[in-house]
Amino acid sequence: MNEASFKRISRIAEVLQEHIVTKSYPFTSATLSDADGERTYHAGDYFGGENANYDMTMTVSVPDFDPANQYVLTVGTRGYNDDNTRNPQIKLFIGTELVQAFDVNHHDCPLDAAWFVDGVLTFRLQIYAGRDDKKFPLDAVVNLIDPQTRTTYFDFMTYLGCWKNVTAEQNLDNRYRAALEEAANHLDLRDIGSEAYQASLTAASQILHDQLDEAPDPKNGTIYAIGHTHIDMAWLWPIEQTVEKANRSFATVLNLMKQYPEFQFMHSSPQLYKWIKEKYPSQYAEIKAAVMAGRWHPEGAMWIEPDTNLPSGESLVRQLMYGKRFFKREFDIDSKVLWLPDVFGYSASLPQLMKKAGVDYFMTTKLAWNDTNIFPDTSFYWQGIDGTQVVAHIINTISEFWSLNEWYSTYSGLVTPNVLKKTWDKYRQKDVSDSVLVAYGWGDGGGGPTPEMMEYLNRFQHGIAGMPRVRQAGVREYFDHLAGTMAANRDAVPVWMGELYFEFHRGTYTSQAHSKHANRALETQLQSTEKLLATTPSAGAHREVLGPIWERALLNQFHDVLPGSSIPQVYQQTDQDYATAFSQLHDLQAEYAKGQLTPAPGATTVYNPWGQTRSVAVELPLTPEQGATVNGQPVATQQLSATTALVQVPQVAPFAFATITPVKQAAVAVPAAKPLGQTYETAELKVKFDAAYNITSLYDKQAQREVVPAGGLLNQLVVYQDLPTEYDAWNVDSTYHAKSWPVATVVSATIEGQGALRDTLHIVRRFEHSTIDTRLHFIHGTTKIQIDCDLDWHDDHTFLRCENAVAVNATEASYDIQFGNLTRPVNKNTSWEQAKFEVPAQKWADLSDNGYGLSILTDAKYGYDAGYQHLGVSLHRCPTFPDPQADTGHDRFTYTLFPHAGGWREAGTMQAALALNTPAVVWSDVAAPAQRTEAWVSVAQPNIIIDTIKPAEDDAAIILRAYEYANAQTTATITFQQALASADLCNLLEQPESALTISPDGHTVTVPFGGFAVQTIRVTLK
Repeated sequence: MNEASFKRISRIAEVLQEHIVTKSYPFTSATLSDADGERTYHAGDYFGGENANYDMTMTVSVPDFDPANQYVLTVGTRGYNDDNTRNPQIKLFIGTELVQAFDVNHHDCPLDAAWFVDGVLTFRLQIYAGRDDKKFPLDAVVNLIDPQTRTTYFDFMTYLGCWKNVTAEQNLDNRYRAALEEAANHLDLRDIGSEAYQASLTAASQILHDQLDEAPDPKNGTIYAIGHTHIDMAWLWPIEQTVEKANRSFATVLNLMKQYPEFQFMHSSPQLYKWIKEKYPSQYAEIKAAVMAGRWHPEGAMWIEPDTNLPSGESLVRQLMYGKRFFKREFDIDSKVLWLPDVFGYSASLPQLMKKAGVDYFMTTKLAWNDTNIFPDTSFYWQGIDGTQVVAHIINTISEFWSLNEWYSTYSGLVTPNVLKKTWDKYRQKDVSDSVLVAYGWGDGGGGPTPEMMEYLNRFQHGIAGMPRVRQAGVREYFDHLAGTMAANRDAVPVWMGELYFEFHRGTYTSQAHSKHANRALETQLQSTEKLLATTPSAGAHREVLGPIWERALLNQFHDVLPGSSIPQVYQQTDQDYATAFSQLHDLQAEYAKGQLTPAPGATTVYNPWGQTRSVAVELPLTPEQGATVNGQPVATQQLSATTALVQVPQVAPFAFATITPVKQAAVAVPAAKPLGQTYETAELKVKFDAAYNITSLYDKQAQREVVPAGGLLNQLVVYQDLPTEYDAWNVDSTYHAKSWPVATVVSATIEGQGALRDTLHIVRRFEHSTIDTRLHFIHGTTKIQIDCDLDWHDDHTFLRCENAVAVNATEASYDIQFGNLTRPVNKNTSWEQAKFEVPAQKWADLSDNGYGLSILTDAKYGYDAGYQHLGVSLHRCPTFPDPQADTGHDRFTYTLFPHAGGWREAGTMQAALALNTPAVVWSDVAAPAQRTEAWVSVAQPNIIIDTIKPAEDDAAIILRAYEYANAQTTATITFQQALASADLCNLLEQPESALTISPDGHTVTVPFGGFAVQTIRVTLK
């Protein structure tokens, strides 16, 4: 490239840009209104405040108004940088019509001549001042535009940008230089605005098109370009502001569609559409019209763009079901693309769930943020734990305005020649496909695509020498094309098996612990309540209550909410949401008891909402003179205090009830605390403690096995300095081990209780300003040590973990994920393994060799690490941004250390974790009829878990969802208490796919399961 020539022509383009506006008309009057009243606004006045809202009415007089001219209204604020999330955002109204929005990326609105009355434009601005406590002036002016100058300017900018990207090919370099120099030399800038000037503009543009436009060359690839604006449901703003961001951005998009007939746009998240429908119905009608016209593409499959490591399997199913049903109901669109550009890692369960929901394609960008390894592929088949494969594509659009690393790419792309060319050049699967996808437009309140982007796109559609061709098309069109080319070149297509682990934002497994705990509890309570209600005659009526609870639960699983990376106001709202949901579910359960159970003063009835027979332990208000019976038979009790006892109900059938009746007994002793020494022993275990009450030895009597290796510690609480170099709430850095402190200050250590069901050790520790109050329950008849922790934390930038040394020769650890599990190596031989220093799991993790192991079960902790003879779980961290008080204060949680003989399958780790996480439903003063003590449904094979029983979405059928967790092909025998009228296998949308054969007695069906398969069964009862 001849630099001097390039600089000269670029300067000429700048001159053209300076003369696009030929005349300006400042506002002539303005009034500003807020909560304090109305006042006159003068040019240069400052106003504003954190999250403040204003109305401004303005007039602009254009004395020489000519309806044949092109005018634009230009509005902007001063004193801000280009952060989309901080800047003031403004709605423009002409009369009562919302026309578009102004933001840091959108300053101009073309004006319709009909909006002027006698040359005067009157308009209203609805101003959101932004999230900063900052004041600013607002500028507003009507500009007269020279359309040909604007056209020629963008012609020069387009071809100059192309020239910079083709200099490696000498012929193209020479060709671009010659064409641009000829066009530049043809311009007559001596008398701007004259006829000669106008003629030279037209001629210069024609020279560029004639010499540089050409039919696309396939080797240069095709860009499928789709407009997009990524809007977080909540993050650095609360949910109510999200609705406004969407309203503003969608107004801008709809106005842009009027200016550019080729423009196509997509947006995900049915929740956002639902909000617009409820609050802004006229805009929603415009969106539906654009959808009908084929220009607006609702896609994405899920209800929102959720985290996929933390929600349960059933939550992921509902994300798909609620999302797809909304798209079909509202837009008659069968969504086929799971659109998750910004999510912090992707569960290996997703491919199967996608396929069974009729979702064929997966898109992300986030893996380009990896901090250690470059993800090797752009287009590939993603294979889940059950073997299901889906077409996957990582948007690889380069970023010109911000880049985390050399391989970074973005879902909020710009459109410039440089972006388009380098995005194609960066594509790794050119031997598989001839095209890539670019999603362009500013997000999070930045308003989406801009007119400048559209100008570039329009010049690329018919082909430019040496550059990719551009197609403005929907996401579905791109993926259909990609799937076809991948199928035609299948042998060349890479396959990625297992999770798409994100090498960044590992702290999100732990941040905002209270929200994570509430989410898991709500998931469990929702499913337990559905199981209760599904078999009642009025089951369908409860959908009106359960549906909104599910929708709010799914919303709060958004990828910046549940992971813990939002501002305080967001969690104040989620706390209210969870409290409301728990209250509603309690009312539904009480209503069930009133209608289905029998009044019985003094009795307590429990319901087992889990799919296997189990013992249920429940605390009841019993005095030392009271015991308990179930069905007339005495059951084990243990007095906990003068007013409370622990009662164990043995062998409660799946989805069945048991009634506990208090009876008189000889008084038993109320436990009194006594000092705890450095050793303790139960019938199953011998324990030795050090001075800080870390376990130095744990001997399993039955297995005759020492659990702790020499010199190691079990249940060691360690606090690490937690100062990530960036993304405070999001990240835990690989260097966090560099500085740590053992929790060594013991306030008290007592034996709190010893009885028929468990022994309890109470250990209270201090760390700096924080208190860690733990109760270690040694569950009799097992080797489980259940640890209830009451945390009062007041130390910022700390990371509390439970570290466990385990005497096993294991080379991999196993982890629970949704509807299955996976293994990860414990070695750190490669950079890929080193990057997994903190990994996600659902309810348990396990480190075992072929003879022995340790499982850790949790009720709401998601971050783990494993090494040789080591298994740890992250308990608490305390970042200060974006929530200065994140995780400060109380947190209550339970984890269980479960040493066991054999592997985790033989030991029953899965069953133990589900029991911990699926508490019985308990009612007072009612009894269950005898027939309710038998299993409503059961499965004979222990590796099949019935996870869900729910009312069907559209009729009186009942839906069961079960999964195989041991990776063993199985034919399951499922038996119902009531006779069946019909039974079908169906997809996740509850649409029947194949009939099941019902046994002659009408009670049993057999269902095939592959390894880790999820099966959904639709039944009707006789």
